[in-house]
Amino acid sequence: MYLDIVLIDYLSPDGVLTTYRITPKSDHDRVVIDRIRDIDVDFKSPDSINVGGTRVYDASTCSIRIQQARIRRFGASESDNSISFSLEHMGIPVRSQREAHGGYYNFILPPNFKFTELHIVDPYDEKQRDPTQKKHFRYETVWDTSCNTSLATMGQVRFFL
Repeated sequence: MYLDIVLIDYLSPDGVLTTYRITPKSDHDRVVIDRIRDIDVDFKSPDSINVGGTRVYDASTCSIRIQQARIRRFGASESDNSISFSLEHMGIPVRSQREAHGGYYNFILPPNFKFTELHIVDPYDEKQRDPTQKKHFRYETVWDTSCNTSLATMGQVRFFL
């Protein structure tokens, strides 16, 4: 995929959210990625890195910024080995299929945790307060058996030639 931006959020078991924002260094370049689940990860590719469910090719042509924050509404329970959180992450740069360029987003849980209830909704939907009633974005969840990790992925890309 040839993208304008890749955004990857990784949640640690203590509620720290680490965000990787990958963009091209120049205006005429794109971020080139493949989903890890679609490729042979043992096949090495020069100047490529694997970050949160994606392989980023030509990493030297990309700018990778890392930010961290602690989620305020985060709860962990050792008795049932669960975590719960609410995060209003505004402005995820995944564009509609009508636009020429696109973005890609991954949200990764800590190892050995799986999504049991997930709502990726329109944060600007003020008509409903309950997340289950808000307009939902299209996403899919994936369980990576190689590292026991669950991730949610979003990305709608359309190419014009």
